[in-house]
Amino acid sequence: VEHGVCNSNYGGNRIKDDIMLCAGALDKDSCSGDSGGPLFYSYLSIDDDNPSAEARMNRQQQQRTINYVQVGIVSWGRGCAIEAFPGVYSRVSSATDWIRQEICNLSSKRPEYCPELPEMAPVDNNGNATMTAIRLDIIYDLYPSEISWYFEQDDAVVYQISGIEDIGKRQYNINLRSGPAKFVILDSGGDGICCDYGSGGFRIYAEDNGGNEFELAVSDGMYESNQTKQFTVPNLSSDSIDNNNNNPSQSNGNNNNDNNNNDNNDNDDNLSCEDASTDVTFYIDKIAGDKNCEWLDENFVRYQFLCQFLDVASKCPKMCDACDYF
Repeated sequence: VEHGVCNSNYGGNRIKDDIMLCAGALDKDSCSGDSGGPLFYSYLSIDDDNPSAEARMNRQQQQRTINYVQVGIVSWGRGCAIEAFPGVYSRVSSATDWIRQEICNLSSKRPEYCPELPEMAPVDNNGNATMTAIRLDIIYDLYPSEISWYFEQDDAVVYQISGIEDIGKRQYNINLRSGPAKFVILDSGGDGICCDYGSGGFRIYAEDNGGNEFELAVSDGMYESNQTKQFTVPNLSSDSIDNNNNNPSQSNGNNNNDNNNNDNNDNDDNLSCEDASTDVTFYIDKIAGDKNCEWLDENFVRYQFLCQFLDVASKCPKMCDACDYF
């Protein structure tokens, strides 16, 4: 529908031609419940594999293909299929640059127009660099294939993961140079890893040779298409650790971010924190019956909420991150 006509019918100069378009036909329109749906423009193309004059004379012998291009997204309108008030759509061409950028950011198979990714840099490309052991603890939601992530230092990707298949808790160990670093996690589904399809999240730690761990970054998984965590990789060589300096927060084995207590007695208590044996159970409901901590570990993404109950947290304190309380 021509912009001037549509804008005049709706009045008030409400139809912004650079970001909106109007479309409709007799008794045809988008309606309530269609918001976010596509508007396609279709056209016929002829595949001319044989350019001879005889072939061009007989177009019926050539293969015809109907092509579709999305030009709009259902936005709003007045009523449904009212002749004077066609549907109003968001104009896709107004957001082409953003769409392409998001496709490049989120695609595991990037189109040709995407800029090249930084090449994977060797983790230790400086012979004098101090390397630190880094551990990533992450809980994926029920759609891990949507997730990819990478570590970056000095504007170069040093470690990356995509094509993930396993749900639930996973652990990754790498070495990074001491100094600034970045962790970027992407979700092609646009819903993060918490909370509609699992209680996901992640924590990043540095580990020294004595088995001590230092929390560097934490996320509750509540983001949309991407999240970036910037942190500093500490120098944990034996001659650089000074308890009087500004060290990263030290974790107590079960990594309670709200209580980083370096008291030796508390550390000893948490090192002995263990979940109950498989013969110790807790009751869930009439259908599930009695379960144990091993079952909770295997199904943690879906049933993490059970840790809110005292009976479960007291029997599975390590699993429920409740060692400080039991």
